[in-house]
Amino acid sequence: MPPKKKVAAAEGGEAEGGAFRWTLENANKLLILTQGRYLTGEDYERLVGVFPGTNLNGVKIKVSRFRVEQRKLFDEYGWTLPDGGAVLKKTPTPRKNKKRDAEEEAGEGDDVEEETPKAKKPRGRPAKTQAKKKEEESVEEDGGEGGGEDGGKVKEEVLDEDM
Repeated sequence: MPPKKKVAAAEGGEAEGGAFRWTLENANKLLILTQGRYLTGEDYERLVGVFPGTNLNGVKIKVSRFRVEQRKLFDEYGWTLPDGGAVLKKTPTPRKNKKRDAEEEAGEGDDVEEETPKAKKPRGRPAKTQAKKKEEESVEEDGGEGGGEDGGKVKEEVLDEDM
């Protein structure tokens, strides 16, 4: 059973508001416990027990921040990270730029022929229905002149003679 909050507060792990805070003392303790090794899921669970009032995600985030700071400092001083240290894992991401990929494979960019960008195909127009075709033909036969509401188009109607 984890200790009660009053006990944790007496140890300096909690602020007055009741939430766990990473004090300098707690951060140093975490750094010493995690220094120079990879952590497993079990290790993180054990660390949560060391710092009452925190949770698994909070410990993981703090450890991650230490690793980021470590990488920055090692890069700044030109040092290589020791074995067991936090190594930035670079996974190759697929590229969409075929020209750049071809240049890298060829070694130099001068030998590679440049691809011209392909123009997009214009969108096709929807097929005209037979009714619209007949309507257009009838307007063309009449000469397209008129003063009605439909912009001068005259519509012809076919009447049944059987009426």
